[in-house]
Amino acid sequence: MEEYEDWEAHCGKKILDLFWRYKCVKPLFVQRDGLPMSAFFMLHKIEVCGKLQKENGGDDGVRISEISRRTQMSMPAVSQMLNSLEGKGLVARSMTKNDRRAVFVCLTEKGKALLEQNRKEIFSILDEAEHRLGTENLNQLIELSARLFDILLEIEKEKLSDNRG
Repeated sequence: MEEYEDWEAHCGKKILDLFWRYKCVKPLFVQRDGLPMSAFFMLHKIEVCGKLQKENGGDDGVRISEISRRTQMSMPAVSQMLNSLEGKGLVARSMTKNDRRAVFVCLTEKGKALLEQNRKEIFSILDEAEHRLGTENLNQLIELSARLFDILLEIEKEKLSDNRG
């Protein structure tokens, strides 16, 4: 590992500071109607996956395993969140006639309405950020951030495989 003379000037420190600053604006996006942002994302994923499945002639709702895969959350974590959302009347679970083992999840009308309301509030904040930063700058930031996160994920996978081998 390299030795660094000036940690404050190091790009890595600047990236960590940026991650911290993103974390600090998190309160803008959490606890809408008692719903944490993670639950908002879960409702969003359920809606998107459900639409895709329906377009492809599939059953109404989304398999829990598909939600787990698309959110990169463990099955127990997904189940725990779904229990909470179901308790609030935002999602419903069902089984198909063809496969009684497969549990599907879909948004209730209440869940759809809450998702739409939260989307409007969140997008309004993000629209203001886009207005202040400029569309071109924001698109460049998004593209570069996505590339950075992809690279960091690649590095993480490489380190995991190095540790195994």
